[in-house]
Amino acid sequence: MVRYTLKISNNGGGAFDDTLFIRDTLSPPVGKLIRSSIGGGECRSLGLQIGCKFNRLHLAPGQSRIVEMDFRIHEAARAAVLTNCAELVSQASLDGSRSDDRDCVRVRILVPEETGSISPIWEPPVRPVDTCAQNWTMFRRRSAIPRRWRFYRLEGGGTIVYCARKGRLRPPPCAVGWKKYLSRSAIPRNWRWYRIRDNRRSVYCAKRRPPCPGRQVRQPDGSCKCRRNDEFCKGPSAGGSTTRPCPRGTIGRRPNCKKISRPCPRGTIGTWPNRRKIPRINPPRIRPCRPGWRRGQQMRARDEAQAATLPEGLLLQPDRSPLRAVSIAAP
Repeated sequence: MVRYTLKISNNGGGAFDDTLFIRDTLSPPVGKLIRSSIGGGECRSLGLQIGCKFNRLHLAPGQSRIVEMDFRIHEAARAAVLTNCAELVSQASLDGSRSDDRDCVRVRILVPEETGSISPIWEPPVRPVDTCAQNWTMFRRRSAIPRRWRFYRLEGGGTIVYCARKGRLRPPPCAVGWKKYLSRSAIPRNWRWYRIRDNRRSVYCAKRRPPCPGRQVRQPDGSCKCRRNDEFCKGPSAGGSTTRPCPRGTIGRRPNCKKISRPCPRGTIGTWPNRRKIPRINPPRIRPCRPGWRRGQQMRARDEAQAATLPEGLLLQPDRSPLRAVSIAAP
């Protein structure tokens, strides 16, 4: 037989005067309740749990009440470790503001072979971590925490509680070299990104991708490829080196460079990379004739034919008038 003693204390600043329930759980269920000692109430087996009820319990601040429960342990539970957890359930305090209303204790059962009697060895009690920090409110269920409240979780002794208060926790900062964005759509295209989630909030950390090698361009899927019909673009080879482009005036990739055979545009001469403009040659400027004179070979030939018909020794004047001919003595 194993006897458990439960001490109920009022640690608050006001008196407690209400119906109180005690829920006791023995794990593993290798024992049976045979007797209980509780003033003003009773204990009953409820499946795998023991339920004790105080019809009307009055506890002044600092006052305590003792409850004893005796369990008969099966002999098959040799060298077993029993865990008994008791929890107070009050109908007057359902807002989650209670603290220190649950406790657990472990008992190791030893059954000697020669006598067959049970010798319980008490182990140090396991205290749950259920005390929130100052200005934090404790909740038994996460769903009971008001929306947009910041919270953290405490776990110990088989108990899980949540401490919460108004406000929201800030997500962890982004890594060095990464920029924070509040939405996925705000991240520039083709940037690398990852998401951080904390307390129902998500932020995105992104940074620019490294430039593509050579003349390659970034594709929508994030890969680097050459543009179509770009003869100078080529990705890194197996050895890790990049092919150099051909010199000016040629096309292709080294060492297979070909000269560009393109006609020069109008007004230029030479080859395409070394083209130059055609020099313009202006005709020489012709001086005007003197007054009374005409320019041209036809006028000169007509004057010579007219002079041949004149008598010997007569010459034409510049105005070609025979009346003004002068006489020249013959030698």
